[in-house]
Amino acid sequence: MPQSFRELKDKVRSKISQKDLSVAKTGWNGLKLALNILKEASPAFPPLQSAVGGLLKTLETIDQASDNQAQVDSIATRINQVSEVIMKYDDANVPQRMSDTVDGLAKNIDRRTKDIQERMQRGRILRILDGSKDATAIVAILNDLSFALTLLQIEITMGIKQQGDQMQQAVKYMYDDAILQKLEPVQSALYERVRSRVRGCMEGTRIDTLASLMAWASNPNSASVYLVNGMAGIGKSAISSSFCKALAASPDCELGGSFFCSRQENIRRDVERILPTIAFQLARRFPLYGQATVDILKETLHAPFSSKTLQEQAKTLFMDILLTTHGISKEVPVVVVIDALDECVPSTDTNFTIVSDFLRVLLRSNLPFKVLLTSRPEPHILQGFSLEEHFLIDEELTLDQSFRSNIVDYATLKVHDIKLAIVEEDIKRYLRRELNTVIQGADEGISALAKKCGKLFIFASTAVKYIKSRHNLTPTDRHLRLLALLNVSISEPSSERTKDIDKLYQLIFMEAYDGKELSEINRLRMALDTVVCLRQPQSVAVITALLGKKLDDVRTLLGNFNSVLDIPDDDNSLVLIFHASFPDYLLDKSRSHKYHLDPTEPHVELASKCLEKMNDLSWNICKMETRKMLNSEVSEDVIRKSIPDDLKYACTFWASHLDASKLASNGGASITKKLENFVEDHLLNWLECLSLMKELHIAVACLRKAILYLSVRYTAFHNDD
Repeated sequence: MPQSFRELKDKVRSKISQKDLSVAKTGWNGLKLALNILKEASPAFPPLQSAVGGLLKTLETIDQASDNQAQVDSIATRINQVSEVIMKYDDANVPQRMSDTVDGLAKNIDRRTKDIQERMQRGRILRILDGSKDATAIVAILNDLSFALTLLQIEITMGIKQQGDQMQQAVKYMYDDAILQKLEPVQSALYERVRSRVRGCMEGTRIDTLASLMAWASNPNSASVYLVNGMAGIGKSAISSSFCKALAASPDCELGGSFFCSRQENIRRDVERILPTIAFQLARRFPLYGQATVDILKETLHAPFSSKTLQEQAKTLFMDILLTTHGISKEVPVVVVIDALDECVPSTDTNFTIVSDFLRVLLRSNLPFKVLLTSRPEPHILQGFSLEEHFLIDEELTLDQSFRSNIVDYATLKVHDIKLAIVEEDIKRYLRRELNTVIQGADEGISALAKKCGKLFIFASTAVKYIKSRHNLTPTDRHLRLLALLNVSISEPSSERTKDIDKLYQLIFMEAYDGKELSEINRLRMALDTVVCLRQPQSVAVITALLGKKLDDVRTLLGNFNSVLDIPDDDNSLVLIFHASFPDYLLDKSRSHKYHLDPTEPHVELASKCLEKMNDLSWNICKMETRKMLNSEVSEDVIRKSIPDDLKYACTFWASHLDASKLASNGGASITKKLENFVEDHLLNWLECLSLMKELHIAVACLRKAILYLSVRYTAFHNDD
């Protein structure tokens, strides 16, 4: 195929005799030359090529002497202009819309050709067009064709412009998105990311609850904040997930954003990441707000947004922007869902003031959206409400009656209690669906289990996992497990609020320990306690490396607790604790008793293993060929291969485990020696590694924890003397 229109014309002319070429520049012959060029220019459009060929064959039998030469020249020029455009396309890059338009032109040409042929057959057009009547007839037909060609050229030009506009829009979107990334949104906290792990309410359950929430969400005059309050395991996150799904499908209100907090992931328990993450989602969904956010961020690119105070975040991201955009959406109410705020644990583990500050910002800022907030009734959460003189909240859903007194003391709230009978029926429906296929004729037992669950969906869910957890169990074995759940009694008194779930966790431990020697039980606990004490969930492969065990052995050990742990088949996927109530149970000695976990001992082991693992560090760990190359220029793939996940974990969290083990009665001398070796041999290598991991900002805090550890151990050593 010729590369230019000039080359194409030369190719066509080379096929024409010198005699014909001399008269082919203008007039009738010029028109036929133009059609020949159009035919050669359109291999990407077979219908057009065929139609032009048919027209040419017909016109070859007609000659014109002199009439209407100017009009014919104009038509030829139009044909050449179209040829110059369509020759740039091949089969692979023809837009569908353009292909359809050209096909329409081909049909038009076929009709015009047929019209000319019919006139010739009736003798109305002679071979020599020297009469004005004949010339006018044929030129009129060709003028219609010229008009169609003009429309095609306009369509193509507009299509090219549209593609250009789309390209510009795409470039702008990518640029704006890069600016919005300065908000450092926590993508893993979004509903779209967690919905595969946080199961919503089973169809047919929590109907009244979700209906109440949707009525609140769709009413523009209802309260700004709706609190869903209840103890661990009662189903708050399931309600949040189902509510997000309902909002996404509703024409009467809109999901503006979401943040599912979790203690299992550091960035999802950082309260200072919530508002920037919400703003990021709103900017993606609402163009005016998005553009205003981009404009503001351009002025503040020098610092991460999460470093601003909560008050500054609210003012910059919402108050200032509202002055220019006058809201987010004028059509329907916009709702933001913040789930499990109680799982936002400050890094100090003791100072919860920032969570209370967040609540006050939420209540005082008159934000341009409604907020559904779910939480346990923890003291620091309640404090955030108690210090408010004027509440924007007048809606609260208390999922269990035992907490009503705690809330009513702080504000005159409209409390909606879910009746036990309704929840019990929902749980019974869930249990039947899950257990009827594995236990035959157990309706009575399932009804009794539903009563035992009370309002705790986590009890029902964990009970199902316990009954179904092993593939080699017979139906009789599963029935016996159901009976064990119904008959279990807790060995020592427990809190009234937690006694039912405590009984279930006790039964799981009894089952795991049954028939095992003390040494094997110790190995079980080492594996389980490691998972609980990890600062961030890790894969089976990383846990294996940290424990110094064989992978299959670790899988077997953890498998004893698959009622409370999500253990994936993939060795590189994360092991997750099924629900936050399980570590709560383990760490509270008044509840777990002989199954209690003293976290200092696992932290000693983890600190020791992390320091050992960092012996794998080396200078220029990514094997960069030149020292002039910046760490930021090293590809993610190279970093991933050079710094495996277990080494990455050790470099990030060794000091955190060290800090948590400083009061342990054992292991001090060994860890102190390993810490000394680390400082002497690998401190600079560790800093290089942090830089490659983009975690260099944690270095100072880690070293401070190391100094504090040594200070505490030194004091303890001299006190013993």
